[in-house]
Amino acid sequence: MSIQMRLNIAIGLLLVIALAGMIAAVRLDAGPRMRAENESIMRLTETIVRSSVTTLQHSDEPKARLTELVASLKNLRHVSVSLASTMSAGLNSKYNVPDSGGWWHAKDDVVSKPLRIPVEVSNGLLDTIIITPQPDDEMMELEEAVSRIFQVGVILGLCVLALTSLVINRSLRSIQSLNLAMHHLEDGDYAVTVKEAGPPEIRTISSGLNRLASALRKSRAENQRLTTTMIHVQDDERRSIARDLHDELGPYLFSLRTSASFLKRELEKSPPDHEKSQRLTGDMLSWVDQLQRTNRRVLHRLTPIGLAELGLKGALSANVAMWRRDHTETNLDFQIVGDIDALDETLQLTVYRVAQEGLTNAYRHSGASQISLSIAFDRSDAEKANVDGDRDPQHSNTTLTIVIRDNGSGFKANTQDGFGLTSMRQRISALGGQLTIETAPGAGTQLTAIFPGAVVANAQKLTETADAKTNDLSQAISVS
Repeated sequence: MSIQMRLNIAIGLLLVIALAGMIAAVRLDAGPRMRAENESIMRLTETIVRSSVTTLQHSDEPKARLTELVASLKNLRHVSVSLASTMSAGLNSKYNVPDSGGWWHAKDDVVSKPLRIPVEVSNGLLDTIIITPQPDDEMMELEEAVSRIFQVGVILGLCVLALTSLVINRSLRSIQSLNLAMHHLEDGDYAVTVKEAGPPEIRTISSGLNRLASALRKSRAENQRLTTTMIHVQDDERRSIARDLHDELGPYLFSLRTSASFLKRELEKSPPDHEKSQRLTGDMLSWVDQLQRTNRRVLHRLTPIGLAELGLKGALSANVAMWRRDHTETNLDFQIVGDIDALDETLQLTVYRVAQEGLTNAYRHSGASQISLSIAFDRSDAEKANVDGDRDPQHSNTTLTIVIRDNGSGFKANTQDGFGLTSMRQRISALGGQLTIETAPGAGTQLTAIFPGAVVANAQKLTETADAKTNDLSQAISVS
């Protein structure tokens, strides 16, 4: 059932209840009103009759005058005046009042007893005037009033229903626009805009939906920009590695091959020239050293060499020691809280790269005299107690935080990111983390990278799954 139908039914029920309440109120008020009305008309009629009867005693024809008096009072409402000598036999036996019946059934509660006024003349009792209450007129008036209330209430109720239905329909018309807009968002059309019209609540929802669509458009544009940048970065990295391999490894390998050929020829002579052989052997060893240094530099660009051997904490400590040794004029504060070596390989590499890039930027561009690097990784008590058990990533309290702060020159907040910061943002965003940079000219810079608990747990679980699959694959290869 639609909201409009429910509201119409609810309003209709309220109108019916209100109409029934009005009729019930009139019904409950009918008894006291009729009783007061009857008592009032009875007292008034009694006063008129008694004042008229006194004049009959001095009349020449009291009987005729009495008949005329009763006849003159025939048109009174809510009361009947008659003579006892002319009363008919079809009267109510209780009060000598005609029984009108009807759906009110309250006459016995509101009528009073008939009033008898004897009329005496000089020669004795002339007749008796009987004043009888007649509530039928009042009951008919009440029935007519109830009927009018019912008719007017039904007409007004229908008008109210029609008006409220129109207002509700116009108010809910905006919901159709909201529904259509959400379908567009679901289909990936973030250019949709909802007209902010209708009631305040609908306008608020429309405004929120427009802000959501705008945020999704910006997010899509940012993702496209990051994806494009990542592709360019990967291509540049591949070209750089290929250039290193071609420009550095290629000549060394060619020279090494040439020297090996000369050495082979020299050794084939009888007797060989030992001095020349030793010289060729030395050249080959020198080129092998150059190859190792080039290979180490390329591997370091791909992954830090000391990370696997020393662990994340050791690799970071070595990097910090290098900066302290090469830049003695700058005080570098380094702090680690928690067992960061428990992080998975991907997170360890990301932490190392973020710290490396952050310190590089601080030393190169800030001109700071004080730099601090702090890394905090603190697992919840529940996780510490159940390290080897199953963890729910959605309810993990583990958080990884990296903060790099300097007291240098700072920069404008709207400055476009360079290659290093762009790469850092991509790494952190790819893992579900968040990077914030707080800076101002002359106020230093603070770089904060936060990886929520669910991100850390998911990364660890993904690594565990990948390691398990790798082990299974290795075992399968070994068996085969």
